[in-house]
Amino acid sequence: MSMLVVWSKSYTKLLAFTLTEYDRVLHLDSDATILQTMDELFLGPSSLITMPSAYWTNPRKGLFTPAVMLVEPSAAAFNRTMDSISSANSSTFDMEIMSNMYKDIALTIPHRPYILLTREFRSKKHRAYLGKSRKKWDAEKIQRG
Repeated sequence: MSMLVVWSKSYTKLLAFTLTEYDRVLHLDSDATILQTMDELFLGPSSLITMPSAYWTNPRKGLFTPAVMLVEPSAAAFNRTMDSISSANSSTFDMEIMSNMYKDIALTIPHRPYILLTREFRSKKHRAYLGKSRKKWDAEKIQRG
């Protein structure tokens, strides 16, 4: 099975919207490594969905990444999301669906320190990850959290 097929069918994370017995649910992709507490996400302003930007993509596309997403569960949001998935092309990624659906209402959080692609450690250029900050790439510091 190709990686495209696996990624394009990875919609189980969207079940977070069905957990209506909770006020907020934090979903992390299954391959995430947690290096520090993320309690501050629950203390932020209320929003149907909170996600970091997908820093590795063209910023003009305005894509979010649901690899880390804080949702306020609701059956209506889940149903709208499932409708979008049903009408999407089979090669459409969850990231594209979520970005298109929630681009106008999602609360954006900084990608640092919540998301870092593994390939960043193999890359020679880190401008996308570091953004406009003047910080230098320090892999050891990042791994320590």
